[in-house]
Amino acid sequence: MTFFSPRGGAGVTTCAANASVALARMGLTVTVADLSGRDTLKTLLGVPLERPVLGSSRYRADAILHHGVRVAAMVRDAAVHTDRADFVRAVSDWSEVVVADLSGLDPSAIAEVGAMASLNVCVLGADAASIVVLPAALDLMESVPNARALINQVDRRRRVHRQAEALYEATFGDGLFARVSADEAANEAAAHLEPVSAFAPASAADRDFTALASAINRLLPALLSHFPE
Repeated sequence: MTFFSPRGGAGVTTCAANASVALARMGLTVTVADLSGRDTLKTLLGVPLERPVLGSSRYRADAILHHGVRVAAMVRDAAVHTDRADFVRAVSDWSEVVVADLSGLDPSAIAEVGAMASLNVCVLGADAASIVVLPAALDLMESVPNARALINQVDRRRRVHRQAEALYEATFGDGLFARVSADEAANEAAAHLEPVSAFAPASAADRDFTALASAINRLLPALLSHFPE
């Protein structure tokens, strides 16, 4: 499965990392794959920046297990060419669920990787900036199979957030399958280089990421063929 967004700052990596940990806590074997080319994903899972996460044929030996989740990332070495599709295939048999972080990728790359996934989650904020890019979000969701929408950082005390939520409900219907509340615990956990469940168990964010994982778990019969050979 993948997490993506038409804009930066929507919380794609935060959702991917914390959903992965919540799925692992449910007893599933999970690999989270960073295709973004950044270090944010592994730091959210407590992997030290100085520890490399290697790619290509070296993944099986060098994947890191943190908070019950295997962490793998695209190698960033000009001497080692790693194709996104090859990378996904390389890690697809490691676990029951593979969660791919596609933050920052362009639409063609999202479509390429999303075509290999059984579930594709578009992360949208409950703010004006996300409302503006809703047409782009719809285009991305149409380019991949089994797309669902997730609203992140929802604060129902704010009118614009309530309006955004109502708009998404009208636009996506049952395709809007999860919500994550605005909660400082998520930001504080990231600052401490930990997933929310480790830093602030029973917080609103932890509750919502657990609910997100439960929603994914209900779809598992379709997800078990997550990345075909």
